[in-house]
Amino acid sequence: MPIKTAFYQAAEATTTEAYEGWAANQSTSNGYNAIRYADILLWAAEVEIEVGSCQKAEDYVNMVRNRAADQTGLGSYL
Repeated sequence: MPIKTAFYQAAEATTTEAYEGWAANQSTSNGYNAIRYADILLWAAEVEIEVGSCQKAEDYVNMVRNRAADQTGLGSYL
């Protein structure tokens, strides 16, 4: 058994379906998939390249660059 799933299998015995969602004892390291906004923008840029829209792809890449260069850490939330 991989050690990664040891906690999940141990916690699985104490979880119940009565919570109908995420209970405090149901959140494990296996339960979350995180996708960065920058990854989504870069995927969109790849799609634009495939369909032949180089300018739109460049715009997406520049959005990532601008967010990375933002010293305030707020990105596009302003």
